[in-house]
Amino acid sequence: MAHLTLADICKTNKLNVATGIIDEIIQYTPEVASMSSRVIPGTSFEALYLTSVPEPSFRKANQGTPPLVSQYENRKFDMRILSARAKSDTMVVQSTQLSVAQVLAMEASGIMRGSFRKIGRQLFYGTAADKLGFLGMSQFVDGAATTPENKRTLMKQTLTGTPTPNTASSVYFAHVDDSTGVHLVYGGMGQGFLSQSANWRTETLYDENKNEYDGYVLNLDSWVGLACMSRYAVVRYANITADTGKGLTDEILNDMWWRFTFLNDGMPPNRIYMTHRSAKQWQASRAPNQVVVVGGTQANAPTVAVIPVQYNGVPVTITTSLRDDEPILA
Repeated sequence: MAHLTLADICKTNKLNVATGIIDEIIQYTPEVASMSSRVIPGTSFEALYLTSVPEPSFRKANQGTPPLVSQYENRKFDMRILSARAKSDTMVVQSTQLSVAQVLAMEASGIMRGSFRKIGRQLFYGTAADKLGFLGMSQFVDGAATTPENKRTLMKQTLTGTPTPNTASSVYFAHVDDSTGVHLVYGGMGQGFLSQSANWRTETLYDENKNEYDGYVLNLDSWVGLACMSRYAVVRYANITADTGKGLTDEILNDMWWRFTFLNDGMPPNRIYMTHRSAKQWQASRAPNQVVVVGGTQANAPTVAVIPVQYNGVPVTITTSLRDDEPILA
C-alpha cells in the first residue's frame, strides 16, 4: 500500500536544501525511506488504542440485550528536536573550483545523511540510542502496563541458550501505516522534516578570539517522533547471534509471523527489518534453487540460495541502523 514518506514531505515543502538532495541520500537509510510519515502541528500527539471489542449477542423476539461499549486507552507520544548546525568561512567556500552552490549542497548532503542515520537508529532503539530522542520500536514491544501479560510475551521473543555477550541482533515485524500502524511524525509549525531555516544564509561568525568574519550558516532542525497507533503494531525477535544454531532461519520468521497475526486478529505485517548479518544467515539456511534435468544434475547449478527480499510476500528491509552488537536480553 502506498503511503506518504519523508521524501514526499520534503518535496511538498519545497525547501531548497532538501528538494535536490533528498532522493539521493535517503536510500542510505532504507528504514526511513520506507517508513510512512505525516506532519502535524505541535510537538506531541496521542494514540487511541482499542483495548476491548464488545461482543453482540443473539436475542429472542420481544427481548432486549445489554448495551455494549468499546474500551479504549489513550497514549501520548512526545516528539524531540533533532538539530544540526553547519558553518563555513565564505572565502573558503569560494576558493574551490566548484561553484558556491555545489560546495554548499555537498555539505548539506552530508549533514542530511547523518540526520537520516540518526533517525534510523532512534527508530529502532529509541532512548537506548539517545536518551534525549524519541521512543523507538524496542520500547513499543515492551508493552504498556495495561497490556495483557500473555500478549506482551508474544510481542518480544528471544533465542534461548547461552549466546556470546554483546553480539546479538534483532528482527522486527511491523505494520507501517500513518493512521493505524507505526510511522514517523514531524511537527513544530507544521512544516515537516526541516525548519524554515533549512537554507544557507550568511552571518557574522567569530573565531576563538571573538574576531569577526563572514560565513555561510545552515540549521537543520526538526521536531521528530515515532507513533504507534496500534498496541500490537510491532513484534521483535531478539538474541540472534553468530553462534552455531543461533542465526536467523525460516523457522524463526514463521514463529514471528504467527505471533504477529495472532496479536492483530489475522492481519499480517507489511514490513520486516533486519541486519545484513541476519539476512546472510537466513540465505545460508536455505537450500540452493536447483532444476531437475533428465539424465543427471543441472549444469552450473547454484551453490547458494537466492538472496531473500521478502517473506510471505512482505518486503524485507536490510539496514545498518540495526546493530549486531546488542546486549543479550534475558
